Amino acid sequence: MKKFTLLILVMLLGITGVNAKSRTTTLWEGTDTGADIEVAKSELVKGATLNLTFNWLGSDGAQFSCFWWNSSTSAWVKIKDWQWVNNGDSYSFTLTDDEFDAITSDKLCFKTEVPAKMTFAKITQTETLVPTSVSDNLLTEDWASSKETAKILNAVSDARIGDVLQFTVSTQNAWDWVQFKLTDKDGNVDQFTGEGSELQGNNGNTSFTFEFIISNLDDLKKIKNDGFGFIQTGDNTFTMTAVNLLTYSDSYGYITITIPEVGYATWSSDKKYDFKSAGLQAYYASEVATGSVSLTPMDITWDWQGYIIKGSTGDYDVLESLTTDGSYYPSTNYLKYNTSETDVYDSKKNRYIFAMKNGDASSVGFYKLTGSHTLAANKAYLETAEDVAPGGSSTARVALRFSDITDIQDVRAIEKKSEDNAFYNLSGQRIAKPTKGIYIQNGKKYVVK
Repeated sequence: MKKFTLLILVMLLGITGVNAKSRTTTLWEGTDTGADIEVAKSELVKGATLNLTFNWLGSDGAQFSCFWWNSSTSAWVKIKDWQWVNNGDSYSFTLTDDEFDAITSDKLCFKTEVPAKMTFAKITQTETLVPTSVSDNLLTEDWASSKETAKILNAVSDARIGDVLQFTVSTQNAWDWVQFKLTDKDGNVDQFTGEGSELQGNNGNTSFTFEFIISNLDDLKKIKNDGFGFIQTGDNTFTMTAVNLLTYSDSYGYITITIPEVGYATWSSDKKYDFKSAGLQAYYASEVATGSVSLTPMDITWDWQGYIIKGSTGDYDVLESLTTDGSYYPSTNYLKYNTSETDVYDSKKNRYIFAMKNGDASSVGFYKLTGSHTLAANKAYLETAEDVAPGGSSTARVALRFSDITDIQDVRAIEKKSEDNAFYNLSGQRIAKPTKGIYIQNGKKYVVK
């Protein structure tokens, strides 16, 4: 499984508009048993550098091979044929375009000559990322450097983590040392933690660039929501002629979601989000029955799907995810997406809105729509083939059933209303004569077998 492991900022001096960063991913990591280590071709990038690290067991060097199987000739094709590596060293090589194109198998293999001397520890791949877009100049006019006054720019609303701010500067004399720091919107320094927040250097030319990578959420929120600036910290004067935002294919954003006091909210988007890392749990609607909807947990949500998000009351910053590793596509999901504010009522369909009656937490659930209802963007609604509202009533609740918490929320809700010696099922319906199942009576749970 390909994992994102490292994002490296490359300082580029003297060249304007060149790629500003590279990305390293782990292709394999584990215990080398001496058998062929296989890396899927689909994980490889043409022209990327492969980096090999080893566990050294002997006192001298050792050899390894890199190869693939040509089924048309029934022969192994060697890219590295028993390449010698000195003891304690690692090894890197570039997979050329021709070598990549020649691989007709679905995998590339690696093998050590003598496992008693060395074994593979890790195989990574480093690729240069080309900007997918470059913004217009964020400076409205050239800025002549000043130690006393910070230059403040407006918020950059479309900035994302992984983007790069590229600063183009000019000096009167070649080799003049340029030195400046990023500031917040109030001109305060040391407010950014990403590499490149203090930019300095020269290159023997009178025009060159510096780059700052937006590598974390705190830095992004300042740039995206508040704006940022910069101030000279060196002695030589210089002129800032351009500030551009470079966006890459692996850049990603975030959303802020509010969990109300009841502990639940609906969510949908055209992007994937990692709710687990934010301390929240997402659920999709896997099954429906009269009076209830079954909810199955999922850590990373898929795009164009609806979800219930569960968590403690508060506001949460949730990062967009470029992968669905550890998650799976819900082949059946009765929660539907709504990425823009719209009326979701349809007289020909059974649709339900997540709601609560008169502030009563025990009434939280889905209620059938019987007329026009405007749903906010990025919320979700329930849609079923058959009417699942108890008695077909728009005032009857379709209760939530969480598969990973054994209906605790609904049990608590029913406890509040089950103090009359009557039995209630987990949909909150009063039962005259319990049969096989789980029931609540006077705030206690009973299992009838």
